[in-house]
Amino acid sequence: MRYFITFACYGAHIHGDWAGSVDRDHNVPGSRLLDEDPRRAEAERGLMEQKSYRLDKTARETVLTAIGEVCEIRGWTLLAAHIRMTHVHVVVEAETRPERVMRDFKAYEQEVESARA
Repeated sequence: MRYFITFACYGAHIHGDWAGSVDRDHNVPGSRLLDEDPRRAEAERGLMEQKSYRLDKTARETVLTAIGEVCEIRGWTLLAAHIRMTHVHVVVEAETRPERVMRDFKAYEQEVESARA
């Protein structure tokens, strides 16, 4: 199967923020973004355990390398990747569920970042 996987950096999409987001209750293809709700956004920020994370050039390169390594280890084919400051897009061919692909990408990248810290 081929999957288009997207995931955001920590704190990049706050529910209720002006930029819009989708929460677990509205995570259905074609559904609209949540309305702006400053009280919810402030409450969400208050729950954060650290500052929002943005990927600089070095971090984006690290994420791309980590995604390539995960694909190689798992025997998946990386077809495309676009690493942005606040989120990641990946097109991958894998004979597993898309949730596993995303989990493995995110977990591996966190392990690499922890090892380098």
